[in-house]
Amino acid sequence: MSIRQGLMKRLLMILAAAGMAWSSAMSGIGDWKNFTAMNSVRGVASSRDSVWAATSGGAFLYTLRDSSFVRITNSEGLTTNDLTAITVDKYGSVWFGQSDGSIDVYAPATGRWRYIRDIAIADKVQKSISSFYASGDSLYIGTAFGVSLFSIPRFEFIDTYANFGTLTPPPVLSVVAWNKRVFAATASGIAVSRASAVNLAAPESWEGYTSNGGMKTLTVFNGNVLAAGDAGMFMFNGSTWIQVGAALQPVIFRGQSDAVLYFSRGRNVFSYAVSGAVSQVGTQIGSTLTGGTTAAGTPVFATDSLGLALWNAAAAKWTYASPNGPSSNSFVSVAVDDDGIVWGASGRSYGTGFSSYDGSRWTIYSTSTLPGLQSNNAFGIVIGPNNSKWISTWDSGMVVLNSTGRLVRTFDATAPGFVGLSANARYVVPAIAAFDRDGSMWTSIFRGGNPSRIIWKMNPDSSWVSYPTTSGEYNFSLSVTIDRNGTKWFANGLPGYQPIGGPRRIVYFNEKLALSGSVDGWGEMTEADGVTNIGISSVTEDREGQIWMGTDAGITIVTDPLRPLKSITKVFLGAVRDQTINCIAVDALNRKWIGTLRGVIVVSPDGTSLIDQYTVANSNGKLVSDNVVSIAFDTRRGVAYFGTEKGLSSVGIATIAPSADFSGISAVPSPFRPDIHPYVMIQGLAEGSTIKILTVSGKLVSQFEAQGGGRGFWNGKTTTGETVASGIYLAVAYSANGSQIGTAKVAVIRR
Repeated sequence: MSIRQGLMKRLLMILAAAGMAWSSAMSGIGDWKNFTAMNSVRGVASSRDSVWAATSGGAFLYTLRDSSFVRITNSEGLTTNDLTAITVDKYGSVWFGQSDGSIDVYAPATGRWRYIRDIAIADKVQKSISSFYASGDSLYIGTAFGVSLFSIPRFEFIDTYANFGTLTPPPVLSVVAWNKRVFAATASGIAVSRASAVNLAAPESWEGYTSNGGMKTLTVFNGNVLAAGDAGMFMFNGSTWIQVGAALQPVIFRGQSDAVLYFSRGRNVFSYAVSGAVSQVGTQIGSTLTGGTTAAGTPVFATDSLGLALWNAAAAKWTYASPNGPSSNSFVSVAVDDDGIVWGASGRSYGTGFSSYDGSRWTIYSTSTLPGLQSNNAFGIVIGPNNSKWISTWDSGMVVLNSTGRLVRTFDATAPGFVGLSANARYVVPAIAAFDRDGSMWTSIFRGGNPSRIIWKMNPDSSWVSYPTTSGEYNFSLSVTIDRNGTKWFANGLPGYQPIGGPRRIVYFNEKLALSGSVDGWGEMTEADGVTNIGISSVTEDREGQIWMGTDAGITIVTDPLRPLKSITKVFLGAVRDQTINCIAVDALNRKWIGTLRGVIVVSPDGTSLIDQYTVANSNGKLVSDNVVSIAFDTRRGVAYFGTEKGLSSVGIATIAPSADFSGISAVPSPFRPDIHPYVMIQGLAEGSTIKILTVSGKLVSQFEAQGGGRGFWNGKTTTGETVASGIYLAVAYSANGSQIGTAKVAVIRR
């Protein structure tokens, strides 16, 4: 190797390392991730020694030999995460059916995705995919409106059968094809195509067999078609159905091997052998069964809350497996703590507790995992002093976790001020808490038994103070926001929930300042005062001290919180006006991120300009749902989290919180290659920084304001738009008042 070749090889190695550093440092901006619970499994399909599972939060592949998981959500290629059916065809491709009628086909060998949207866009009210049955090169698809026949090699629909003669119209719950006949199970019975039928779209091509309670599953076992439902198990003899195992009813098929058919009765699993022998498999499973298969000789069953249930014959017991994930797909409240750990609350009704994510694993906090927690109906979570976490529950008060995630305090009906409903004093619903500058916690009690004293303050020394109200109708508060003046602003609703009979006004309170329009510290405003709507789900103070309120019909702004009734305005921007606003969050540049029923809308600091929008459609399915009910930022890493009722989505964003000084200023990548890198990121900036790019001799190359709060981006060009030459450059940053300065070096290599 020549010296020149050696130098070139070394340079390429350096550039490769630089590219890796760039990828590591910058890959977050614009990158989507989804976090979903996958313990509610709707269907399973085997593939050698592995099992594919379709869940309410996406899909996963479980390999039995090493107990490993591979997760797939819409950020990896699925159209939606709400999966309802699954199968593996003879080519090894995995077919995912979804609740909206979408069908996604994934080829693990190549990583290729193909999509079928015909059913999803069909003119039908109900489109959910209920089942698949692969037979050679044909795929039979059970839907809410019939059976569709699909050619796998041609990748196109052949026909759809929606009229089954005398049987009540579908939905079809299960479908199989055997001996040139098609069998469809419905709620009213079984439709069987006639042996001589040519046109299955004609009603007369079908024979209907009604049954008490209908049939839920079909299968082919030992050369026969079997059906199972509320009336028991039946075998088709070519002309009629014969009951098998009459004492076992109701039953549902859950998978099979060559020698054994598995079915369930309630939460018990039974095996049905070729000989006709029936025996129970182990003890009762701890969750409702939803499907089953066998992989590598092991029976594997889908459950609605415990993931997969696997029968361990050697130990004669059930084991359970599901990917690590949050407690549920409902994220009604999201917060990021001082360590960058993400916290999510699951909901005010049918909740599953709350969860935290440290960047690699989820931890679930529920009544079964956290001693002292009295309710799983966690609907609000905020970060308090010393990195504490304060969680509001819908029925059992508030709990406090310390910085390490250990429960240290419980405020239930025995705590001062936590008086529940008049009809049930132990049923306590505390509003989502807030903290003032002194470190005191403020909350109110929703529909408290003493409506005149519904706001409570806990001082840092744990002493309590309550403040009387001027009205007995102020006890419908569900969250508290405290502005820089110490004024408490109350939201009287939650996303998707407005209390019936609540106060038709917006309430605020300041015990120290006599605000205009207030009496004894309390003030209120209504639509007559100019507010957009009095149904308030979110209240946020922005970086300039203005109060933004998300309502059922747009956004109200109080521009001067010291004069609330005299400084009311609205957001008139078309993208926001009249929309149902679920939540509002403020980033490092004072831009507003607004969660709505139609996705996330990002507007300028004053709300007059649309900056960006995030929807399921324009993110190519990366956002898990358009109904975004909570938003939080990791201000150090530059990540926005969007909480929905179908999971949690995150996306890397350019803005981060500014640093106190320039002690951590740096530039990546270095070396910077304009031909492969879109920009250089200068990070570790103070607030309001101006950046100058200089040559080492001090000549000005470019100048711009930091575009990301705590970081700025240089595209490698001069102020006149020309790409700079190879060399060393200085990125010099100045604070807004010029009192601080920081410098970082940037090496530029042009090829």
